[in-house]
Amino acid sequence: MANKEDRDADDYTYVESQPWDNVTEIKLYDEDSDKLVDTYRYDKKNDILAKYDDATSKFVEVK
Repeated sequence: MANKEDRDADDYTYVESQPWDNVTEIKLYDEDSDKLVDTYRYDKKNDILAKYDDATSKFVEVK
């Protein structure tokens, strides 16, 4: 995720969950403020990383 989004992983904390068997969800928080920064889902079966888009209320593939 850090590579695809050009982020420094040391600046963030995260919470990982598994809403479905083949999907891992990661909520990324700012390390200093604990504010939610982004939410990602990784679909293991289809090898797709997606980021939640607040404007559309949908997950969009990260390319």
